[in-house]
Amino acid sequence: MRAPAREKLPDNILNNHKRPFSPGRWLYESSLVPKPFSTDNKEKETMMKRLITVLLILCIPLGLVFSAEVFGGAKAGAAFGWGSGSDWVDGVNFLDDAGRGQPTKVRFGGSFGGYLVFEASANFAAQIEILYSSLGAGFSVTNSGADIDAKQWANLLQWPLLLRIQSPSQNGVIYALIGASPMVILGDIHTEVQSGSSTAGGTVTPDNTFNLAIITGAGYAFSLGPGRLDIELRFLHTMLDIFKNDNSRLNSIDTFFGYSVSQ
Repeated sequence: MRAPAREKLPDNILNNHKRPFSPGRWLYESSLVPKPFSTDNKEKETMMKRLITVLLILCIPLGLVFSAEVFGGAKAGAAFGWGSGSDWVDGVNFLDDAGRGQPTKVRFGGSFGGYLVFEASANFAAQIEILYSSLGAGFSVTNSGADIDAKQWANLLQWPLLLRIQSPSQNGVIYALIGASPMVILGDIHTEVQSGSSTAGGTVTPDNTFNLAIITGAGYAFSLGPGRLDIELRFLHTMLDIFKNDNSRLNSIDTFFGYSVSQ
């Protein structure tokens, strides 16, 4: 969607706790700009190709589940998220009137849950998880001389399905991860806007509560006490629209520490 001419933020934006403040959503709901056009056939075709790719990726770890040794445990970690997509960037540029807008400010979050590893061989395994996560993004703009910081986040349930390509060593196992994660947004999306000492918050209901994310990463596992400690660094990128006709995407760098019982 092409960004319209810039306009000042409403004077009461920091006092209106019911006003959603997502760049893409703010544009979409504003009566000052035209409604987004419908997704054309080319965009639909691109989305279908992405979904087929995700489904194919999901089939690989699921296929290993039926012929594997199993062990599992619990894990938790931190998430560093930011927004992307042309609608997200256009929204930030629309709100900024000083040329200093930052659309990719990091918002801190985290995840915790459990996981199972189905080890088909020394080199291949499937890793299936269920995670409760708080993921989000931030941005900053300057409008009418005021510096404004905003962040947006949601609580989610994730079910990552990952292929582990392992390389055993004398002291542990180094592995690469690739897969996908179906996820469901729990409740509304939360927003918080801050300018100087003034802060306002609000919520907005997503148009789509279901999403899919691609995950890649790497990890290292080694014996510790009666079990095994896994340390992972992962990248997550969502694939589907949260709001209709808004291609804003969530990205996250995640660090995880997991402890599993012995095989």
